[in-house]
Amino acid sequence: VRFGDVGKLYLTAYRAVSSSTVGVYLAIYEHQSRELFEALRDKKVQIEEAFGAPLEWLEKRPDAVYWIWAGSLNAQPRENDWPRQQAWLANTMKKLRDALAPAVANLSSLSEE
Repeated sequence: VRFGDVGKLYLTAYRAVSSSTVGVYLAIYEHQSRELFEALRDKKVQIEEAFGAPLEWLEKRPDAVYWIWAGSLNAQPRENDWPRQQAWLANTMKKLRDALAPAVANLSSLSEE
């Protein structure tokens, strides 16, 4: 899901069959990705406090791809477990969005440079 009005920021939910997990992260891509990531990381204490837990701040590909990873959940591919997985994904994605929203709103000044 596209997030914010600046850069290429995407709230991402995933399912990794190979590791039997689902997870959530913010992906930051392409133009000004490093600057956007660093601007958010400058607000790390406030963002993690709002999220309610530590986040992983990852440089996946220097100057191109960064992640703010909210975590993962063991998720066996059993249909009777899908409601638990979906509830966790929805809750975690909402918490991450809400925690990041104030800092993302202030990123518009970077796009004007």
